[in-house]
Amino acid sequence: MVLAAEPAVSLDVVREMVDHCTGLAHRDGELDPRIVAFYEDLRVRFPDHPPYDPQSPWMSAPLAVGIDHVSMSISHSPRGSEAVRAVC
Repeated sequence: MVLAAEPAVSLDVVREMVDHCTGLAHRDGELDPRIVAFYEDLRVRFPDHPPYDPQSPWMSAPLAVGIDHVSMSISHSPRGSEAVRAVC
């Protein structure tokens, strides 16, 4: 999961964000422009909509996107290596 958090945010705030992002009730609001840019860049390199490429790094698609996060499951195989490098 990639979260849009400020650099000085506390660990407690990050945990709260993760709880919201992984729970059933997602936050409403404006999309964080950093998440939008990250997701769009990722989609250009590794599409997450049909037609699905058999070499796609995604174990499930489309990726889950919220106002402040992108959640993804990357293959633990060579096909996922480039996506891991892109995300890290």
